[in-house]
Amino acid sequence: MYQNLPTGLKISITRSIKTAFLSYMSQIEWDESVYSSDQFVQYWFNHSGKHAAWAQDIDQDLFNDARFQEDLLKKINEVIQNIFETEPTPTQISEIESLVAQVGSNDVDYSCKAEAAYYIEKLQKQVR
Repeated sequence: MYQNLPTGLKISITRSIKTAFLSYMSQIEWDESVYSSDQFVQYWFNHSGKHAAWAQDIDQDLFNDARFQEDLLKKINEVIQNIFETEPTPTQISEIESLVAQVGSNDVDYSCKAEAAYYIEKLQKQVR
């Protein structure tokens, strides 16, 4: 069902999943012990309803269909997996090392590009 959507709509859904996931993870400070897939899915649905134009472009009967919901969950998992599999860049790694030295902290543990970006922003605020 999801596969039959127009390409532009699928791209919008993917973007909204990524944006909501990064926002959710920032709210929980990338603490994986706090992460809840159920809470994230609810967060994404709420976020999409308020901020995503695509939510108004999908027929509600289709959106509420169990098979479509299953397809969406697969897409959510795919997007999240892609985020976690994207390694931090060498530039991010060196920037974190520099910021950690400036702040005098070694309590930074990150495993992906998005998490590294979160810590760079957080450390930059501490340096200011």
